[in-house]
Amino acid sequence: MQLRKTLTTGLFAAACLVAVYPDAALASQPSTHFSLFVPPNNSNNGRHSTLTVTAIADNTAVTITDTADDGDSDDSTSATLSKGQSIVVRVRDGAVNDGAGGIWDGDNFIVDADKPVTAMLSTRSEWQHDWVPAENNTMRGQEFFVWTPRPNWDIDVVAYEDDTVVEIYDITSTAQESSGTTSVTLPGEKILEQTLSEGTDLLVTLNKSGTNITEAGHSYRVVASKPATMMYGSFERRSRDGGGQVPSEDGTPMGSHFYFAAPAERWAQHEREIRIVAGDAATDVTLRGWTGSGWTDIDTQSLGAYGHLDYTGRDNDLVRAYKFFEVEATNPVSVFEGNWLETGSYGTSDVWSWVAALDSVGASDVGQEFVAYVGPPGLENNAVGVAGQFSHLYVTSFA
Repeated sequence: MQLRKTLTTGLFAAACLVAVYPDAALASQPSTHFSLFVPPNNSNNGRHSTLTVTAIADNTAVTITDTADDGDSDDSTSATLSKGQSIVVRVRDGAVNDGAGGIWDGDNFIVDADKPVTAMLSTRSEWQHDWVPAENNTMRGQEFFVWTPRPNWDIDVVAYEDDTVVEIYDITSTAQESSGTTSVTLPGEKILEQTLSEGTDLLVTLNKSGTNITEAGHSYRVVASKPATMMYGSFERRSRDGGGQVPSEDGTPMGSHFYFAAPAERWAQHEREIRIVAGDAATDVTLRGWTGSGWTDIDTQSLGAYGHLDYTGRDNDLVRAYKFFEVEATNPVSVFEGNWLETGSYGTSDVWSWVAALDSVGASDVGQEFVAYVGPPGLENNAVGVAGQFSHLYVTSFA
């Protein structure tokens, strides 16, 4: 299951690994088989909607099939990938521009691979960010691969253990900004190295280390000496109208301990939002903020089963003074961070993310019971026949 608000400025979805690779997966769980909908672009045709499939092992054969559900199948492709190499599919680049003005707009893809791969959605936008899968069976790990659709994006790594050494490598041989197969060379050129303590990150606690680090069409490898979590996108440049599901200390979508940055445009505008949802058991939840020299308690609440906490808005006195947060709970909860979704004008807000399954295994979001936050409606003028303002909740069945 995935949650997506309609595309106005950008969308982003990440894949995450599970302990046993399933036969089928959604966007947040890599596998050898995916069913994915890539929505159209809306108000700015320069922010291209893109599917990126990346190998985590050498000699991985990948086939991407553009189904004819929307009236065309022009974006099908295939390749054999090396580790860290990606197939990039911008839905506007085929014979039909499925980003805007196509037969129906948007594309549904079936991805098949003979070894597990990750699948991500992105746009060439400076407004978006999301969390990134690791190489192991969770979203907390020691190796990450990402392809960047635009320049000046940021990379943030969060440590859960002291003396975590983080290295970022540009593994690009030739930049790939449009549809095609990326060219990479491992180990690549090291562009950053930092040591993190528990509960620190590159973005906030190390004072913007890792910002404006990407080039358009480049691929990056992030290595941590101890398991960490990672997100990338726009944190400093007009970061708004986006967000993502925060991985827990266990690397799972439901957990009891989280560290995370909550980006917001120029930080000072305080347009950040945090949503915490309890699972099927009552729980006590504590939210803390980083002061620059240590942690301070922001709020403590008791939630019943399926209860939720919302810290939203520019003028929310509880969270607006902080940029980096900690959540602790006595039973598993789901944490979503975002910006401008409720406070900005309806129609401009935008996010695409996955929903944590209450009965999932490992980092999987595949299950039978979910609690989902659905944001306010966004514009979808480029979807032929259904133009207007919509919020969407997508459900995919594999049986």
